[in-house]
Amino acid sequence: MNKHARSSWRHPLIVPVKMSDLTVENAHLDERYVWKTLPTMRERGLDYPLVCWIIDEEFYKKRFMKFTSEDMLARLPDPVFHPPGKAVMIKGGNNRFLSASDIGYDLIDCLIFDDQIDAIKWTRYLDHCDPLRNPDKPYLGLIEYK
Repeated sequence: MNKHARSSWRHPLIVPVKMSDLTVENAHLDERYVWKTLPTMRERGLDYPLVCWIIDEEFYKKRFMKFTSEDMLARLPDPVFHPPGKAVMIKGGNNRFLSASDIGYDLIDCLIFDDQIDAIKWTRYLDHCDPLRNPDKPYLGLIEYK
């Protein structure tokens, strides 16, 4: 039986994804997920889904690898490409992913978009508005929420 990290915040766009099918975009040197995210997830579970977007191998090799430091690339696991050469890259929630992995989840809730800008907008909305605790703050499709 799969252990599922189900997001407390619910939205119709949320889908469960195998942890092994996700590509990590960022890994902090200080392993902040251990003291920042992991204790909270152990205590109350996953507040928000990961926010992801679809990339292809060409983007990964020609853009992501080009603009990501060698030091960061060395810390990241290999990308997970699926036929036809597409990967689900985590834009928002790399620390939640690492925490869920440590806890032993097999599946995790995600919002998945075709475009990076949509993933950025949703990441900012969840970070800035905290709709789980502020349900009256709607998603407006903005980069910045004040």
